[in-house]
Amino acid sequence: MPKITVVGLGPWEGGGLSAQAAGRMAALPVLLRTARHPEAARLANARALDDLYDRAEDFEELNRLLAAEVLAAAQKLNEIVYAVPGQGLAGDGSVRELLARAKGLCEVDFLPGVDEAAPFLGHCAALGADLSAGYGTIPAPALVRCAVNRAAPLLLTQLDSALTAGDCKLILTELYGDEAPALFGNGENAWPILLCELDRQPAYDHRSMLWLPPARPEYARQDACDLVDILARLRAPGGCPWDREQTHVSLKSSLLEETYEVLEAIDRGDMDELCEELGDVLLQVVFHAQMAAERGDFTIDDVTDGICRKMLRRHPHVFGKVKAETADEVVANWDEIKKQEKQTASDAERMAALPRALPAMLRSLKVQERAARAGFDWPDAEGAFEKVLEEVGELREAINRGEAPERRQEELGDLLFAAVNAARLLGIHPEFALDGTADKFVRRFTHMEECAARQGRDLQSMSLEQMEELWNHAKLLEKGN
Repeated sequence: MPKITVVGLGPWEGGGLSAQAAGRMAALPVLLRTARHPEAARLANARALDDLYDRAEDFEELNRLLAAEVLAAAQKLNEIVYAVPGQGLAGDGSVRELLARAKGLCEVDFLPGVDEAAPFLGHCAALGADLSAGYGTIPAPALVRCAVNRAAPLLLTQLDSALTAGDCKLILTELYGDEAPALFGNGENAWPILLCELDRQPAYDHRSMLWLPPARPEYARQDACDLVDILARLRAPGGCPWDREQTHVSLKSSLLEETYEVLEAIDRGDMDELCEELGDVLLQVVFHAQMAAERGDFTIDDVTDGICRKMLRRHPHVFGKVKAETADEVVANWDEIKKQEKQTASDAERMAALPRALPAMLRSLKVQERAARAGFDWPDAEGAFEKVLEEVGELREAINRGEAPERRQEELGDLLFAAVNAARLLGIHPEFALDGTADKFVRRFTHMEECAARQGRDLQSMSLEQMEELWNHAKLLEKGN
C-alpha cells in the first residue's frame, strides 16, 4: 500500500524541524503545502503546491485540491512526504481532508514539528495571558460555534486574511461580545485588541493568531449552556423555593400556555415577541430536563442527542442515499421511518398511538390523515359535504326524538368529525378556520356593544331582533358595504 508521511515544518520562524523529519525528506519525494515556509529553501527535491491557492475559491476547495494532489502523487510514486507548516497533525485542514480520503488507499504516518503557536504564546504570556490552565486550539477555517468552549482560553490559528478574520468575528462576538479583550499577532509579536477589531488589524498571514481568555459575563452573550446552568442553580439547595417545588406534572399547564403564546406571536407577525416566547418554551424544555437529570432519568444532552439522531434518521434524502425530490416523497419517507421506529404494524395502531392530550379537533384531523394514507378517503370534498349534511340530519333526529344526552353528544361528535374531514379535503386547517371565526365573532360582538352604548342601552335590555339588527350592521361594515 502506498505511504504518505505528513511532516510538520514547525513555526514560520524556522528551527522547528526534527532530525528524523529532515532525514525522511532527504530520502523521499516531498510535496510542500507552501514554499513560503523558511524550511522550504533547504529542500531541493520538493515540489510546492502554492499554485493551488490561486485555483481554489475558498479554504474548503483548497483543502480538497491539496489532499487530491498528495494522494495522487503517493499512488504514483508509492511513498512520499507531505510537508505542512506547524505541527503537521490534524489541525491542518488539508491533512484532515487527506486522512478522510486515504482510508483504504494509503497509509498515513506523522512526524510532528514544533508547535507553530509557541512563539506567539510566549508573547501572550509576556502580556499577562494565563497559559497554566491549558487552552483549546481551533484553526480559523474550522471554527464553528458549537466547537467553542467559552469557559477555557481559546487559541485561534490560521487567520491569514481579513476575510477569514471577519467570518470568525461574526461567530466569536456572538459568544464573547463585541468588547471582549483579546490578543492578536504572530510569531514575531502580539498586541491587545477588542474582539470587534479582529478584522481590522494591520496585516494578516499564515502565522496570524488570536488568543481569547475565558468569556467574561459583562461582555459575553448568554446561550443555551448558560440557561442549563441557571436552572441547575435555581433547583439546587439554597436556590429558588418555587423552582425547587416544581414537578413534571405541575409544569404541564405552563408548557401548554407558553406554546400557545408562541402561536399567537406568529399570528401577529411580531418577531420580537416570537423571540421572547420561544425563549419561554426553551425554558420549559430545560426545566423538565433538569428535573429528570436530578432523578437520574436523562439529561439535556440526552434530549439534544436524541433529537439530532432522529433528524438524521428521518432525513435520509439529505444525510443518506435515499432519493426524495418532492415534499410528498419526504412525508412518505418520514412516515415509513416512523412506522419502523415505533414498531407499529398496522394503521389502526398508528391511529391509537396518537396522544390523547391533543386538542380533539387536531387529533381528529391526524386520525383522518392516517386513514387517508391507507386509502380510506373520499375521492374529493363533495363526498365529505354529503356526509356533513347526513350528520346534521342525524343530530336533528336525535334531538327531535328526545334521545339521551349521551346519544346527542355522540351525534354532535360525528358532525364535528365530518366537518373536520371536509376542511381537510379542501386544504383548510380546521383549527385555524375555527380560530378565525372566533376572532370574527368577537369583533362583531364588540361592535354590537359599542353601538348599543352609543344609543344609551345595553345588550341585556335589547330584544333578540334588535341585537340581530346590530349584528347584521357589523357584518355589513366588515364587508365594506
